[in-house]
Amino acid sequence: MTPPRQQHPTREEREAARRYLEHDHAARTLGGDAGAEANRHAQEIDEQHPRVRDIAMTGTPRDLGELPAHLRRHQRRIREEAHITPEHAARIRREYRTPPQPESRRRSSSPPAPPTPRERADQAATATGRAVSTAASAAGDTEWGGLLYQVFMWGVGLSALYLLLTHAKGPAELVKGATNVVRGVVSPVVDPLNPKVGLHV
Repeated sequence: MTPPRQQHPTREEREAARRYLEHDHAARTLGGDAGAEANRHAQEIDEQHPRVRDIAMTGTPRDLGELPAHLRRHQRRIREEAHITPEHAARIRREYRTPPQPESRRRSSSPPAPPTPRERADQAATATGRAVSTAASAAGDTEWGGLLYQVFMWGVGLSALYLLLTHAKGPAELVKGATNVVRGVVSPVVDPLNPKVGLHV
């Protein structure tokens, strides 16, 4: 036998919302110590159940049961004080009548596998190539700049091909060389003709 389907708001929330209405009404109509005590009870209920005040203000007989006339008037009054329109009230009711969504599956706690040396070299080459392309294309906005850009790219391509064909550590050397080229082109404190010697600023 399947268990009965859980209602939303829960029975506990519905009962608490009705009690909240009763205490809030008493706090506003009674004076002195009795009113202060009723107000304290209403605040305690509001703190224990985060959605109870919304249910008390917007609930229908489905949520609160049949309310006596004085509580129906009080419900209208506090709804008007909060500037809740009928459309807004309907939206609030949809929210507290909708069952809570199940928590998404937690991601595996195992850390991702570190990239292989080949993957690291590819990532570095991609990032360096992007930086070289950006710096070179900035220079390619003029006619002479376009010619220099083509010569530069041919040089980079031939250097890369030479490294790949003649060295076992070709990809790593390629990344290192491209990084030095970018540093020489971009950095204002590096002499592009002699990258090992910094310019005196």
